[in-house]
Amino acid sequence: MDEVMETYNPEKITVIVSNPQTGEILAMASRPSFNPNRYTDGIDNYVNHAITSTFEPGSTFKIITLAASIEEGIFDANETYMSGSYTKVPGNVIRDHNRQGWGRITFLEGVLYSSNVAFAILGWERMPKEVFYHYIERFGFGELTGIDLPNEKKGYVKPMHSAYPIDVATMTFGQGVAVTAIQQVAAVNAIANGGTLLKPYIISKIVNPNTGEIVLENKPTIVCDRVVSKKTTEQVADLLEKVVTDGTGKAFYIEG
Repeated sequence: MDEVMETYNPEKITVIVSNPQTGEILAMASRPSFNPNRYTDGIDNYVNHAITSTFEPGSTFKIITLAASIEEGIFDANETYMSGSYTKVPGNVIRDHNRQGWGRITFLEGVLYSSNVAFAILGWERMPKEVFYHYIERFGFGELTGIDLPNEKKGYVKPMHSAYPIDVATMTFGQGVAVTAIQQVAAVNAIANGGTLLKPYIISKIVNPNTGEIVLENKPTIVCDRVVSKKTTEQVADLLEKVVTDGTGKAFYIEG
């Protein structure tokens, strides 16, 4: 992270490592970091960006739409659609990051190429708004994770009753919604562990050094027992692996 700060000079950066089977946070770091010797450097110096800073997740949110569409039985990897642009949302045009698109492609290819059009079709055209919001809620967005740290923010999901068609359509690919890094970690953990949303926690246990007595011990806490089925999570994981072996994420593929 220090190298990234030095090389690219971003406004802020945060990294979280967790155990998806328990929700335990194994590592968490942010830059800029707190330096008690330079406490007058500004308020950013005090912020834990991992739980306090919100951001528009963009294409990483497509994991939620993908899982929901598979769970609802509306995702067919071999079905084709016309990529590039989508005009069914009243008064709006949704475009792929490759504005010309890739022609008529399968929904599998749409996932591999991170096609906004594919996810608008799946999450807006084919999924009732109430159903899409149901999955956003089950994955924990718009709510605090309850992590044992102060000043956590719950992000922002536009209330369903006031969401226009374009709001919902763009949310399917992560625009117009605000999340925290810890919310994303908790949600993706649910995909990695077979479908259980767990409360993240920092402290494993506190032991009295004089008596050996366990003063506090955190254990896995289930927030939602079955966000989606285990079968769905396995299919999502398989598709996400294809993104880094055959799709837009090749630069991030890690052997094994």
